[in-house]
Amino acid sequence: MREAIKVWVRNEKQIEEAIINGEKVEVVESDFGANEFVVDFLKEAGFWNIITGMRLKMGKNNGYSSKIILGTLIMKELLYIGKLSGVGKIIQDGKLMADIGFNIEKIKKAEKEDKGVIDLGTLRNHLKKIPQDESDKAFYQHIKILRDKGEKVEIWL
Repeated sequence: MREAIKVWVRNEKQIEEAIINGEKVEVVESDFGANEFVVDFLKEAGFWNIITGMRLKMGKNNGYSSKIILGTLIMKELLYIGKLSGVGKIIQDGKLMADIGFNIEKIKKAEKEDKGVIDLGTLRNHLKKIPQDESDKAFYQHIKILRDKGEKVEIWL
């Protein structure tokens, strides 16, 4: 017999009403506080799709969407985590991982096993798949967004 499919819907208004009404709600918290809003800001500003949309060199399929792996790597950089080995606090943060795009079931399973949602080796291998020209293209698209918003941006090479 097949297991029932679970669907989680992210509806802030409905969640707010449930909390106000005293209903039981399941919460995935973030250890990063205000930083959890970084993903929303990047999406609203138009940066997220550029960064996570970089086309990769073909390689072994690791079972993850390129967008969520790139999203994880973006957060590593934005939260000033130096070496890849320090990314544990990000990949174990359920709220942040949900915002990036990992499904709740995978997050809950990783929490029960007290490990990250994605393996460090997978992240490391993914970095090797990003061609320099795609990285350059993403950089200049970001500059364009900033300039379109009226920001003065100079590039010194």
